[in-house]
Amino acid sequence: MKAAFLYGPGNIKIQECQIPIISEREALVRVRACAICQNDLRFYAGLKKYISEGDASYGLTGHEWAGEVVKVGKEGIELSEGDRVVFSQLYPCRGCRFCKKGLFNLCVNKIQIGGGFAEYAKAPLENLIKIPEDLSYESACLAEPVACAVQAHTKSNIREGYKVAIIGDGPMGLIHLHLAKESRTKTFVIGHHDEKLKIASHIGADVVLNSKKETTIEKFKELTTDNTHIRSEFMVIDDTKIVRETIDSSGADVVIVTVGNKDAIEQAFELVCVGGTINLFASIFPPIKLEVDPNVIHYQQLVLTGSRDYTPEIFKKALTLISRKVIHTNLLISHRLPLSQLQNGFEEILKRKSLKIIINP
Repeated sequence: MKAAFLYGPGNIKIQECQIPIISEREALVRVRACAICQNDLRFYAGLKKYISEGDASYGLTGHEWAGEVVKVGKEGIELSEGDRVVFSQLYPCRGCRFCKKGLFNLCVNKIQIGGGFAEYAKAPLENLIKIPEDLSYESACLAEPVACAVQAHTKSNIREGYKVAIIGDGPMGLIHLHLAKESRTKTFVIGHHDEKLKIASHIGADVVLNSKKETTIEKFKELTTDNTHIRSEFMVIDDTKIVRETIDSSGADVVIVTVGNKDAIEQAFELVCVGGTINLFASIFPPIKLEVDPNVIHYQQLVLTGSRDYTPEIFKKALTLISRKVIHTNLLISHRLPLSQLQNGFEEILKRKSLKIIINP
């Protein structure tokens, strides 16, 4: 079979290799669609040490994939040859303290596997979920990023009527927008790519702001204020001077940061309302250190949270959302390329103009 190997930053080669041999608890799948993930890009660009040649992932994770089952291990009583499936990369141990609490995404022993940038891939039986006949492989392979976004929305406790600001107009920002609309919130998308912001408007964003063309903070506060400022008076005993403190009622109930840079995180603190939540959805590589005044978090009673991966239940929920057309996957895909052009796909993403790129091995 043909598979993509990463030999170093920016150096992908498509080579012939042996079709994976499966165990009794695995299945072999003919990969029909595999999306490029931001994590794959970090390996490609050298921001993370690339996986060694010979690993199941051939130097790239390639974990957002779907395909057709061609062989099933002896224990695969629920799968048959010809079944259409999508792959879930999370493989928790189910025995550690976090798994026992249902936090499978935080499993300390979890194995994250991929192998989707190849004609064939093997996977544990429990990591393959059947997909409906009317759902395309391309749509199904986006269940993984959608699941990650659902995890973030669950963690952020988003409710109907909330004002939700999404920083970033890339594919993950647009997925978060779909979910926020489904929750019946008022949505704000902040980015700096006109074409992507047009898509956000088409999806149904209530407000889109181009951070390169507008004074984002001032405009956002103007759009989100309800004109009810609460004033509290405090008596300073030593000089009997009354100090007035104003609590600004503007801002978003939840701010989701979908881009990994310091400026975006600092902007989130400007956009969130008193009592609001900031979700750091995007990781940052190389790592950085933030300077945050803890009094801002303390006095404004902010919730600052991260979010990673998903649980098996949330993955199935994401697949259902795609099947119900809550997520319009056709609006998220900008390129479809054969395996031979995988490196071109990565280079396209580095230009920051594309959305999801699907590889068809």
